Amino acid sequence: MFEEQPQQEPSSITGFRVVLAIIFIAMAIPLGVWVLAIVNDTIHGTNTPAIVEKIIPATGISYDINTPTGKLELPKPLFTGMPYFILYLFLLIPTTMAIALIKGSVALLNPSLKSQIRQLTETIKKSYAQKP
Repeated sequence: MFEEQPQQEPSSITGFRVVLAIIFIAMAIPLGVWVLAIVNDTIHGTNTPAIVEKIIPATGISYDINTPTGKLELPKPLFTGMPYFILYLFLLIPTTMAIALIKGSVALLNPSLKSQIRQLTETIKKSYAQKP
């Protein structure tokens, strides 16, 4: 009455996709944790990151700019905040790499996901187009 359906063995391409997706995830997770550790250490840590120490101007530098109309004094927090901003801009590179690796692994594990997302967006567009 109940017939067992034969289970199909995954092809070599499917196995390769799974292995590649696992490698991508194995690279993305430590990269993301590393970025989070740097951000956490920057916020809560006692040591200043090396890149920030190299960018911060030495003490004793005047923050004044002489202009023809007079002297313009720049705020000191600008010079302490700018290196941290540059650090976070540099951290965008590994963050983007981790996101790309995760997206790539999801695309490898579910190749039909792109068409499913396209169908979902078309359905949403149609539902908004019908409203007056």
